[in-house]
Amino acid sequence: MTKAILSLFIILLISSCGGIGAHRRVQIIGNYYLLAPDLDTEMAVSYKDTESSYSGIVSSMVFEIGHNKDYIIAKQHPNDLKKGIDSTVTNYYIIPIKQELKTFTDPKSLGPFDLAQFESKRKDLGITPIPFTSAFK
Repeated sequence: MTKAILSLFIILLISSCGGIGAHRRVQIIGNYYLLAPDLDTEMAVSYKDTESSYSGIVSSMVFEIGHNKDYIIAKQHPNDLKKGIDSTVTNYYIIPIKQELKTFTDPKSLGPFDLAQFESKRKDLGITPIPFTSAFK
C-alpha cells in the first residue's frame, strides 16, 4: 500500500510540474533552441547536445531573437537571482551558427554588447540586418 501511495505521489508531482523537461522549448535553427525551464523569465538560448541534454549559450532573460542561415542574434535583459530582471539594461549577442557554440563561456560567443557595439560588430562581420522577433511565441 505504501509503495502505491508513493508511486501515485510521484506521478502527481511530475504531472503538476508539466512533466520532465522545459516549460517552453522552441527550435530556432538546427540544434539551437529557446528554453525556459520553469518560467518565461528564464528564457535562454541553448544548444541541444543530445536528445535530453542542452548547454546554455545566452542566459536568461532572452526576450527577442532573430536568425539567418549563418547567425542567431539575441536581446537579453540580465537576470540576477538576487536582484531579478534588470529591464533597464539590454545586452545584444551574435551567435555564429556554423561554429556550434556549446557553453555560456565559449570564446566564439559574441557579446554581451550594448546597441552601438552590436551594430558595429554586425557591420564588421558583414551581417545584413536581421529582424528581431519576440522569444515568447
